Amino acid sequence: RDLIRMAHGLQSYQLVDGPEWLTTERYDIVGTADRAYAPDAEGAPPEVVAMIRTLLAERFGVRLRTESRVLPLFELRAARNDGRLGQGMRRVDVDCEAEARRAVPQPGAGGTAPTSACTVRVASTQLMGRGMTPAQIATAMSRIPGIARPVVDRTGLTGTYDVDVQWNPDPGSQDVPGVFTAIQEQLGLRLQPERGAIDVFVIAAVTRPAEN
Repeated sequence: RDLIRMAHGLQSYQLVDGPEWLTTERYDIVGTADRAYAPDAEGAPPEVVAMIRTLLAERFGVRLRTESRVLPLFELRAARNDGRLGQGMRRVDVDCEAEARRAVPQPGAGGTAPTSACTVRVASTQLMGRGMTPAQIATAMSRIPGIARPVVDRTGLTGTYDVDVQWNPDPGSQDVPGVFTAIQEQLGLRLQPERGAIDVFVIAAVTRPAEN
């Protein structure tokens, strides 16, 4: 299941169904590429990801289909009646498309390309983003360990923001708040549990692989 998610860039809530052994059984997989591939900004090189998809199809018989299902999700809303944001969320004026073009090296140009101002980093204890829209902030929150649900923007905010929120993944800690409290205190937003239709990938077929 983890390999399927990695190969298709899915969060845990986006991959549904399939037999129990996909979660309980473990395999050692050894594959050899035709050459070395450099990782991209997201991690695994796209060529290697394509090879893993082929391996899953040929050796595991994996077939996926997409459908819409009503599942638990979170709505991202303003936490304060006056609409004030927390200190960890600041409005900025930035054109991310222009920043992305500026960060691409020009043919024949020397040196390294400048770093785009529009970036996001999601770790086990921190979400830090630059030049993010509210919808992008919501999507990034769905990747936070411990949330594991889609997050839909219902803030009513427009524009772009710098965000920085930190939390303690240990719910028993008294010094640093948990992720839900941190989002409310540091960003002035809250995650409200709801149910709604989301697109998921259904495991339509899979078989146990045979050893070499």
